[in-house]
Amino acid sequence: MQVLLLSTYDLGHQPFSLASPAAKLKSAGAAVTCNDLAVDSLNEDAVKGADLIGLYLQMHT
Repeated sequence: MQVLLLSTYDLGHQPFSLASPAAKLKSAGAAVTCNDLAVDSLNEDAVKGADLIGLYLQMHT
């Protein structure tokens, strides 16, 4: 299974919120790609090839 995990802007911090689900999915045999949209462009090829897409949407107040 191809999994894409996306993170949006996290106030300049690394998206550690993707690390835990990425590790669990990888240990279950999934091929995981993480895309930090704060520093990288959207990987359209990964979107097209993904069986599952997960989004981390922060709430800053």
